[in-house]
Amino acid sequence: SQIKLLGNPESDYLGYALGRFDEAEEECRVALKIRPDFALAHAAFGSTLVARGDSQRAVEACDALLARGVYESGVIAYKVLALNELGDCKGSVGLGGIDTLIKPEALSVPEGYSGAGEFHAALTAEALADPRLMESPPEQATRGGGQTGNLFTQTTGAFAQFQEMVEKQVARYVRTLPDDDSHPFIAYAPSERYLEGWAVFLKNEGHQIAHIHQTGWVSGVYYLKVPSCVSENDPKRRGWIEFGNPPEEYNCKADPNIRGLCPKEGMMVLFPSYVYHRTIPFDSPEERISVAFDVRVG
Repeated sequence: SQIKLLGNPESDYLGYALGRFDEAEEECRVALKIRPDFALAHAAFGSTLVARGDSQRAVEACDALLARGVYESGVIAYKVLALNELGDCKGSVGLGGIDTLIKPEALSVPEGYSGAGEFHAALTAEALADPRLMESPPEQATRGGGQTGNLFTQTTGAFAQFQEMVEKQVARYVRTLPDDDSHPFIAYAPSERYLEGWAVFLKNEGHQIAHIHQTGWVSGVYYLKVPSCVSENDPKRRGWIEFGNPPEEYNCKADPNIRGLCPKEGMMVLFPSYVYHRTIPFDSPEERISVAFDVRVG
């Protein structure tokens, strides 16, 4: 699946699911003893420590995997939270990249379409035809709406053209990254990239819960249809995408570093896959339709 529930690998550990963090920590230790480079176990270990309030050890656990030369989005996500809990706001913001690594941009549609409306209608039609389209699929972040399977498998049609758009935009994003090999996200920018994308149809009060994209390096979203009630002037930010706010289960005490963006039709947003993000519910009979995608390290 594209997204593990809440983006948390520790949900596979019984102790964590029951709120017994001592047991969860021991489960992680057993897994790491068997496979010291097991990235998901490192991420689960770090997040378990964050949830129990042991932020310093969480940072150390995350650094242990990075020292092995292994990149895993969950590890970065939990280190960002742990640094913020320790009062290292500068370190948390710098690693999280919420102000520097989240890039929104309005895109032009491919040739052969009269405008964005025709292109978006073609993408929507192909997405609706996907037999894997499911209402609020289990272990996914979508609530009050439908989500398709991977649509980046086509060689013709609108999604094939859209995939080309994504590849060009991601290549441009990589070229504009700062020259900073000390930042793990930048240091692990993949030379070979693999794409996976799916459509999300949100209905009235639909939303996506806070999550990360566990298997991604960089993720993105492109907006096909935005309800008229979604506005930059709305103080409640209904229908917005919000970055930086982790799930409540982590019991974080420090205020998170949050950034909200008002979606617009034809806008693409690229962001590190480890950044927690969610959709704020909206009240409208109109659907909010988007295409989300991951760029995975090869």
